[in-house]
Amino acid sequence: MKKFLLSLIFVLIFTTANCFAMELTQSIKLGSISTLPPWGVFNIEGATSNQGTLSKEAEYNSGRDYAKGVACFGSGEGALYVHYDNSYVYSEDFKLEAFHSKELAKSCRMGDKNIEYTLILPLSFPHTCAIYQITNDVGLNLYLLEYDKSAVPSYKLIGKRQDGKWVRYFETVAAEQYYGMIRAFCHNFKLDGDKIIFEYGRFDVVDKKFKTNIELQFIWNDADQWFGVEMINCNYD
Repeated sequence: MKKFLLSLIFVLIFTTANCFAMELTQSIKLGSISTLPPWGVFNIEGATSNQGTLSKEAEYNSGRDYAKGVACFGSGEGALYVHYDNSYVYSEDFKLEAFHSKELAKSCRMGDKNIEYTLILPLSFPHTCAIYQITNDVGLNLYLLEYDKSAVPSYKLIGKRQDGKWVRYFETVAAEQYYGMIRAFCHNFKLDGDKIIFEYGRFDVVDKKFKTNIELQFIWNDADQWFGVEMINCNYD
């Protein structure tokens, strides 16, 4: 009887631990949004759909440069909608304040098809935002936004919670500032169980590669339904 109870307790503990752990299974690049000078128009790649108005500015004649619209990435209830608009460029506030303008907030919102249920994620120009879907075994809708991969990369993770609300789970820039990490940046990512791991380092112009000895690990906490973060020393050389 005692052996049976011990076995049962072990099974319950093992099962509970596994139920609480979310497995991040795959990152799938869905497409990208690029903003182009001199008027901040949007070039959309890989969208499931894009209902937009082409720019009428003379500088843009590719037939793929949009002034305003809504692009959809992915499909189903958890699809990501991007509401984009370059009209802020023509505002008096932008002419005076440039990229400190409050009007810039109107440039890009992401989340629901209904713009009232979106996150304000301004996208000035010239910048690129690649969109990755992060699949998992609990059906949580997660999207990793990769900004300016070929320049100074940064990342944001957004998602749709089970209650239907879109949230911003984390930003790598905020974590870098929290840990006092300066003059370097996150430049690569990978998935490992319930973690999204970013390599952090500097580009060595002599060896022509990144020198990395730190990771930022964003770890899912099921009790909080949120991601915590840890800075880990490592060695990639």
